[in-house]
Amino acid sequence: MAWVEAQLDNPAIFPVNEDEPWPADFDAYATDIFRRMFRIFAIIFHRSFDEIEKVEATAHLNTVFKHFLFFCFEFNFLDDKETAALAGPVKVLQNDFKSAQQQQNAAA
Repeated sequence: MAWVEAQLDNPAIFPVNEDEPWPADFDAYATDIFRRMFRIFAIIFHRSFDEIEKVEATAHLNTVFKHFLFFCFEFNFLDDKETAALAGPVKVLQNDFKSAQQQQNAAA
């Protein structure tokens, strides 16, 4: 998380002023950030889920994970190789994302 914070605080990656250009390789930076953040979710789900349940925070974790993944799906930040550690939940949420997109398209 310290590495992610350092990237977010780096004005060469995330310009501070509107008139400053974004780096040409911004997508690579963003993909790397989201890949590393996904790994944190994987660790939490695999190693700390019992603790999350004990403090009755499962719904919160699941909601944050869903929003995180929907954002990643929208901008193609993760691939199947990266999400393999949580393949089952990712597949369910990927299907939910596709359904939500179809509903939006139908309403438009």
